[in-house]
Amino acid sequence: MTTSVSVSSVSDMSVAQLSGSRVRAIREILQISRAELADGVGIAASYLSHIETGIKRPSPAIARRIVDYLLVAVDQGLIAYGITDDSGEAVA
Repeated sequence: MTTSVSVSSVSDMSVAQLSGSRVRAIREILQISRAELADGVGIAASYLSHIETGIKRPSPAIARRIVDYLLVAVDQGLIAYGITDDSGEAVA
């Protein structure tokens, strides 16, 4: 099953909406390795793999850290591509 996700949907994602397939799809869109995300969140890559495949559900605290990490990655990408500035304002 393929999950359709746009990068803009990351900002709309809440902890309650977090699903493993969505995490994986967003991670892949952002070109973040599983090891990088796991390290950034402070969990084992194998645990993240289990979350992404639906074998395990993260605790609310881990889910929040995953969402926060992905949001920061989106913000950094928008700045890097000149879409927004450091304040989050659109660049003309």
